[in-house]
Amino acid sequence: MAKVREGIEFICGAKVFSSMSWRYAEESCVGKQTTNLEYLKEFTKYTGHFSAEDSKTRKWFWEIMEEMSEDDRQLYLRFINGQAKLSINMA
Repeated sequence: MAKVREGIEFICGAKVFSSMSWRYAEESCVGKQTTNLEYLKEFTKYTGHFSAEDSKTRKWFWEIMEEMSEDDRQLYLRFINGQAKLSINMA
């Protein structure tokens, strides 16, 4: 852990690192613990027949996402995004 701290202090500066809470530092590195579906809905881009606001498939997709457990949502995000969590800058 000492080497990790040393590296972060070298890149960010000791003042920046010492002013962060451990939760903020964790979320910055690995993402939030829960998936913000409202954020995903707002920034998801649709094409083709999915672009219509009243698309049944689109509605079904979000219903399924809302019914999923957090673990399953993170598995889905890992599948489409390569990461299981949204970074703090995205959520």
